[in-house]
Amino acid sequence: MSESPLSATQGRSATSGHQAYRTVEVQSSDPRMLVVMLFQAAVRKVLRARQALGEGQWEEKHTSISRAQEILQHLSLALDETRAPELAPRLAGLYAHLDRVLAEANLDNDADKLDYVLEILTKLAEAWQEAVSRCS
Repeated sequence: MSESPLSATQGRSATSGHQAYRTVEVQSSDPRMLVVMLFQAAVRKVLRARQALGEGQWEEKHTSISRAQEILQHLSLALDETRAPELAPRLAGLYAHLDRVLAEANLDNDADKLDYVLEILTKLAEAWQEAVSRCS
């Protein structure tokens, strides 16, 4: 049974509405909260990649891993060495390491590597959330 043109349009409207909401949310957020949101998005992408790997959905696995890698690149580019001269290079190294592990997980279809990245990203997301909560 195929989808009617009307329901397809409604689906796109809902998606574009969600995207518009997210755009406003991002534009009006505290920069520290944006970091939290990026980590949370990276966690969701790795979780989705893990699920897709288990289901043999190779394209979805690849897309989700690629998006997680893009998020790590954004996080790395956002580092400010002038504000944290000791921490920024360490975080840059950690993000680069996680990016490499994700690339290996993608190539090798390795769930353990995804779990490893997921554990670190989850801890980072929680730490940033705690830091933002304490600063607010």
